Amino acid sequence: MKQITSGLFKIDWADTLKGVLVAVIGAIITPITESLNAGIFVFDWKHILAGGITAGLAYIVKNFFTPAKVVQPLSEDAPSDPDKPRPKPGQ
Repeated sequence: MKQITSGLFKIDWADTLKGVLVAVIGAIITPITESLNAGIFVFDWKHILAGGITAGLAYIVKNFFTPAKVVQPLSEDAPSDPDKPRPKPGQ
């Protein structure tokens, strides 16, 4: 089964949902890094919200400017060693 990612200058729902996930992770990491830098636990909603929005938007913009890719999952007969050459189709 082939999976095609969203095309160049297009955003689909999967990209949007992943962008929201990245925003949430960014919002969690922001106070942790600020607290480590300050030496005390800092909990500032303005910085947390800005960090999350920035991370989510960066992910969505990156996907907007990335061309479509065809992703094939590894099959059972695919070699697990990346140094081994794969057989050519039809052989």
